[in-house]
Amino acid sequence: MGQFDRQNTIRELHVFDQYHASWFPFWCVWGISAAIAAGPLSASSVQPFAVAAVPVTWLFLITGTVMSSPRGIRTPALMAASAGFILVSSARILSLPTAGAAAAGVGFLLLLLLPQRSDGFPETGPLSTEWISGAVLVFQMTGPAPIPGLSLIAGMRFAVGLVNRLVPVHRQPNQIRTALEMLSWLPVWILLPAGLAAPDSGLMVVLVPAAVFLRAACHLYDGVSRLMELGRLVPRGSRAGLFRTFIIYYRIPLRRMKMKRFYSSFLPSGGQAFDVGAHLGNRSRIWLNLGMNVTAVEPQPACAALLTNWFGSCSRFTLVSKAVGSGSGSRTLHLSGRYPTLASVSDDWVNRMSDHPLFRKVQWETDIEVEQTTLSALSDGERPMDFIKVDVEGSEADVLAGMDDVPAALSFEYLPADRGSSLRCLDYLGGKSDWKWNVSIKERFRFVFPEDVDHSRLQAWLNARDDDEPSGDIYGWRIDEPR
Repeated sequence: MGQFDRQNTIRELHVFDQYHASWFPFWCVWGISAAIAAGPLSASSVQPFAVAAVPVTWLFLITGTVMSSPRGIRTPALMAASAGFILVSSARILSLPTAGAAAAGVGFLLLLLLPQRSDGFPETGPLSTEWISGAVLVFQMTGPAPIPGLSLIAGMRFAVGLVNRLVPVHRQPNQIRTALEMLSWLPVWILLPAGLAAPDSGLMVVLVPAAVFLRAACHLYDGVSRLMELGRLVPRGSRAGLFRTFIIYYRIPLRRMKMKRFYSSFLPSGGQAFDVGAHLGNRSRIWLNLGMNVTAVEPQPACAALLTNWFGSCSRFTLVSKAVGSGSGSRTLHLSGRYPTLASVSDDWVNRMSDHPLFRKVQWETDIEVEQTTLSALSDGERPMDFIKVDVEGSEADVLAGMDDVPAALSFEYLPADRGSSLRCLDYLGGKSDWKWNVSIKERFRFVFPEDVDHSRLQAWLNARDDDEPSGDIYGWRIDEPR
């Protein structure tokens, strides 16, 4: 297992951050208020819970800055205290048996404190507030006593969560949003001791609308700021193409689970992986989840900006915004706004593919100058290359030619319409070491051959492909390395 830096504990434990955690006392306030309004509970019966809620909530809010600081260490006990309060309150409200409430509490805390390797991606897990907001919306629509204002807050939070699922982005630090966030909690701080103790007081008439308005305004600003940040990172001409490929690589159900199972079968935790032609980094993310140190190489400016925003906070991630080839220097990168995955520095490949029926809709309308480096310069000999993935649209052989040390394992893209490039890669690697091979078609992450094959068998398989068959990746392992 890879060793993590102590000061990066906050990024390596996938438990609630201060923002998500602070929502739980808030939902609890509304839940108990609804129970009082509906009749199952009286104000006097929830007085002990109100007293317990005040220090827990203040503890969350006051220590939020420390908890979210890069130097801070997350305190799971604090999370457990709030979670336990909510569970006990919910059990009393719903009249759950003690054993059932205890079982739910144990399951919840196990999920809450379950450590995972963080990849820095701006997306939360199954206990994220958008899922909670969705559940609250369902309760509001089907429950016997809807809480005034809660549908607006939950609906806006759910919308913001949905926007972040479709166009995830880390927002830049913003003093306006921070001030609005703190201001929006002021009514809640007063609601906890005053509202629960005296739900019929005139103070509630002021506090509830204030809480609803300020929280809704905070969520609206949150959603707008995310879209503005995305617009800053990605130029207008690239947005449609990148959104299309993001949906393909990140939003197909169960693909991430399939990728983790696939790569975990042969990648070592704590090893070094190179993602050459990272594009939007879906493979980099999986490797980070598996505990690997990842160097992603991506020369497209829009893709590089997104990769920095998404994974830059992870200590095991390094981005190199360059092309890779057999030598150093300057190269012309041909870009397609509609199909950004087909960017290439190979003039020959672009010219040949432009005349191919499979690429008749593709136009490489933009050329930019980028710096080129080599795999040897990237590795710098400091640590062994455990795995290299190469996907550079026709320049795979040129990339491998710039490699002095042979990695333990690698993969490179093959395209039946351009099988000559793949055969050159096989010949070059065959002269460096002895290999065993296998193939995964498209993004299926399932090997074609039940057992790994040798050079001649793979070469025959490639020559038998028709030009209109889908592309895929060829995986190779050095025979002297255990798989």
